Amino acid sequence: MPQKLSFLVVLISINVSAQLMGEITDNQGNPLRYVTVFLENSYYGIASNDDGFYSLYLPENPEKNEFRIGFRALGYKTVFKSVPSFQKEYILNVILL
Repeated sequence: MPQKLSFLVVLISINVSAQLMGEITDNQGNPLRYVTVFLENSYYGIASNDDGFYSLYLPENPEKNEFRIGFRALGYKTVFKSVPSFQKEYILNVILL
C-alpha cells in the first residue's frame, strides 16, 4: 500500500525595496575598509570591502518615507544619514572623520 507523503515547503523571502551603495573614505579621500554600514534599529547591516565600497539591500517598509543608515568604524565618529525609502537604487558616498 503506497503511502503519500506531503511536503510543506516554506519559502521565506524578504521584500527588498531599495539597494543602497557607495564608497566610504576618510577626510583625505583614502578608502576605509571594514566600516560597518547598518540600518538603524534593525539587524540589517554589512561591512565595506577592502576598497571602501558597500552595497546594502534595504527591506520594504511602506510605513516610513526614509531610512536612517549608520556608518561606524573604529577610530572614527559614527555618522548617520537619511535616505528615501521610495527609490530602488540610491548612491550614498560618505566621509568619516
